Amino acid sequence: MNPAYAYPALALTALFWAGNALLGRALHEVAVPAVLTFWRWVAVLTVLTPFVIGELKRRAPDILRAWKSMLLLGLLSTGIYNALIYEALRYTTATNAALLNSSIPVWTVIAAWAIYREGVTRAQALALTISFGVFAIISHGDFAALAQLSVNHGDALMIGAMMMWGIYSVCLRRRPAGLSPFAYLWVTGSIGLVLLTPWAALSVAGGADWWLPAPAWAGIAYLVIFHSICATALFNHSVDVLGAARASQVVHLVPVFGVLLAALLLDEPLHLYHLTGFVLILGGLALAAYYGRHAPVAPQPVR
Repeated sequence: MNPAYAYPALALTALFWAGNALLGRALHEVAVPAVLTFWRWVAVLTVLTPFVIGELKRRAPDILRAWKSMLLLGLLSTGIYNALIYEALRYTTATNAALLNSSIPVWTVIAAWAIYREGVTRAQALALTISFGVFAIISHGDFAALAQLSVNHGDALMIGAMMMWGIYSVCLRRRPAGLSPFAYLWVTGSIGLVLLTPWAALSVAGGADWWLPAPAWAGIAYLVIFHSICATALFNHSVDVLGAARASQVVHLVPVFGVLLAALLLDEPLHLYHLTGFVLILGGLALAAYYGRHAPVAPQPVR
C-alpha cells in the first residue's frame, strides 16, 4: 500500500469499527445481545473458513502448542469483550460507547504495568494525552465535573469491556508468530463462539428468540463484511506501511465517527463539547503521527 493511501485506509478502519457500537445500539430492541453475538461469529467463521483452512492445517502444531495463550486471547476478545459490548449497548447510548472506546490506551498501559511491569513509552504517553479529548466530551467540557460523574449500568459494562481489551492487547504477544490475521481471527473466534454458546442458550431458555429478524441479519452482514474482514485487512496493511505505533492511534478516531454517526442516524444529541473533544483528539493524532514516524512495528489486535 502506498503511504499516501495508508491514512485514508485507517480512517475507513475507524469508520467500520464505529459501526459496531451503532448497530449494537440500533438492534438492541429486536435481538438480545447473546443471540446476536452468537450468529455474528457463526457468520464470520463460515465466511473465513474457505480462505484460512489451508493455513490452519499447516499451522495446527504451532496453534496446539500455544493452546493456553489462544484460549486466553479468545476468552478476552471474542468471549468477554464482545459479550460486554453488546450487553452494555442495551443500557447506554452509541455515543457513550464510542467515546469510552478511546479509554483503551489507559487500560493498556495499566495492564502492561500490572502484567509485565512495563513503563510508559513516548507513544503510549501520546495516546494517553489523546484520551483527554474523550474526558473533555464526557465531562461536557467541565473537567471538575468528572469528580461527580455518575456512571450508569451500560457505561460500567462498557468500561469493563475496554479493560478486557487493554489486557487482551498486552497478552497478544503470546499468539503464535507468523499466523495471519484472518487465521488468528478464525481460531480466537472459534474459541469465543464455544464460550458464548452457553450464554446464548441461557438467553433462549429465558424466552429470547433463537432466530433473528431481518434487520438483525442485515446488521450481521455489515459486521462480517466491513467490521471483521475489511477493517482487519485495511488495518493490517496500514501497519505494514506506517508501523504499529502510528497505525494503532486509529482507535481515537472511533469516537469521532461513532458520535457523528449516532447523531446522524440515531438522533443522539451533538454538542459543542463534543467538537472540543474532537479537536483535542485530532490534534493528539497529528502529534502521534509526527513523533511516531520511526517507531518499530509490533503486533496489533484484531477487533
